Amino acid sequence: SVLLPAMGNHFSHVGGSQDLEKTPRGRGSPPPPPREASLAVRGLLQEL
Repeated sequence: SVLLPAMGNHFSHVGGSQDLEKTPRGRGSPPPPPREASLAVRGLLQEL
C-alpha cells in the first residue's frame, strides 16, 4: 500500500498528468511524451 502513494508523489513532483489537471497553468504546456513517463516509472522501480 506504500507503493501507490509513493508513485503518486513521484509523478506529482515531476509534473505528471494528475498534477497538470490540478494546476490550470499546466494546460498551456504540452503533456510529457510517453517515453519520458516510462523512464520515470523505471527510475522509480530501480530506486525501490
